[in-house]
Amino acid sequence: MDFNNISTMVDEGGSGTSSLISTIFSGDNNRTRSEQLIPIIKIHWDDVEDPLIVAICIVIAGLAKITFHYAHSYTRRVPECCVLICLGLIAGELFYSVHEVHLGDHLFTPTRFFTYILPPIMLEAGYNLPKKAFFDNIGTILSYAVLGTLFNAFAIGFSLYGAYRIGLMPGIDDDHESKLGILECLLFGSIISAVDPVTVIAVFEEINVNTVLYISVFGESILNDGVAVVLYQVMESFLEIGEEAICTLNMWRAAMKFFIVSGGGTLMGISFGFLGSYIFKITSNYPVIEPMFIFCTCYISYLLAELVDLSAILSIIFCAFVMMNRVGDKVSQDTHTVIRYVLKMCAIICEIIIFILLGITSVQEFMSDFLHHWNTGLFLCTLFFMTLYRFMSVYGLTWIINRFRKEPIPYNDQFIMSLSGLRGGIAFSLTKLVPPRLLPQIHQMLSACIAVILFTSFVQGAAIGPLVDWLKIKTKADEDRELAEEAANRKIAETKEIQDSGPSDDEIIIMNSSNGEDKNLLK
Repeated sequence: MDFNNISTMVDEGGSGTSSLISTIFSGDNNRTRSEQLIPIIKIHWDDVEDPLIVAICIVIAGLAKITFHYAHSYTRRVPECCVLICLGLIAGELFYSVHEVHLGDHLFTPTRFFTYILPPIMLEAGYNLPKKAFFDNIGTILSYAVLGTLFNAFAIGFSLYGAYRIGLMPGIDDDHESKLGILECLLFGSIISAVDPVTVIAVFEEINVNTVLYISVFGESILNDGVAVVLYQVMESFLEIGEEAICTLNMWRAAMKFFIVSGGGTLMGISFGFLGSYIFKITSNYPVIEPMFIFCTCYISYLLAELVDLSAILSIIFCAFVMMNRVGDKVSQDTHTVIRYVLKMCAIICEIIIFILLGITSVQEFMSDFLHHWNTGLFLCTLFFMTLYRFMSVYGLTWIINRFRKEPIPYNDQFIMSLSGLRGGIAFSLTKLVPPRLLPQIHQMLSACIAVILFTSFVQGAAIGPLVDWLKIKTKADEDRELAEEAANRKIAETKEIQDSGPSDDEIIIMNSSNGEDKNLLK
């Protein structure tokens, strides 16, 4: 049909709609600017690209988690984090094959990680931290988190520098004007010593190990990150001023910075925790907004600690921990349930994002300049020293700790603790934060860091489950069974004691005879 004839006939009839009809139906491309067609639908891909990709990844990962749990009888030896990383690898490969863009750099930036992704995980960890188990093992946890992290960071840094000096990392200085120095190795040692709580928690919750082992590794992993980040800041400060500025005064200032940053972050978190608990005195009649105050107070403590260069991780952990213990009994049961479920949901979503984006970023590194930046000597030395000093610190510190514990930590538990030093998003993000002008070899270190993360997640993480069974590690079910048996034995002992404390046989005969005499008198 010729739409131009239709518009002409309508126009001859004197209808005012002729211009509208001709605009809609006309196929003539030679139009004036005022007669251009109005687009009915536009595609705004640039506006929704980031949130849409993240949302789709979360939905796919959620479906994968459901499938994973349904097939748990077949995949119980495979950590869930490995499944999510594999999904990220597949997604990154598909996206890179289609668009050939660096989606990892676009989505997984250190700023987004430390500002939006990490806080919900730490908030949930601090809020649900078992109070009794934490304080019963506070000395053990602090020993592993502080002394163990310091030992690992410095031992790995010095050992990597020694390996570099004897020629175990050939080609690491190629295309770089400056050579690898001791400060650069110490900076990387502080980064790679950060045990990732996300990976550790994901593995240990699936295995359901005993309380002491769980709280020791869990508490160490969340506090270890605060210590590692503070060490990173100290080493970065030394790199910025140069090796020539290393002197006794700056060494003391570095020690002061470590204690001020970590202690200041802890005190800020505790202060905001008490402040938030006082706010609840005026919100008792408004249960709808009570969860909002908990989330916002903890997040504000995190951001303010970051603002003044204190440990934001320690701040949000202790803020959530204090608020949970001070307001847990004051809020209603419904509010308490909402808080727990919302925190758990946010933490799970952030964990999914971390693992998937780790997989996507790994694909990006392997597809771009992997061969150019890869250094086999650096990777093997890092993996060897990291594993060696992890075992040395756990066994050495536990040997000292067991002298003061009522219930010593057995050797099989120590082995699982040594093997649970998994690396993840925090080590990766800290590596991405280092600018190349400050450390020219950072690209080689980033490739080694990604390889270490994949190794610890797939090899060590997958080995923990079978080793728990093989080493006969006590699980939470075993503890519950022992508690039930202990309660039953106590009840039997009390019953027997009551029976033993009753009248003897001679006393029973005398009592019966006296009762007979009383009856005769009554007659």
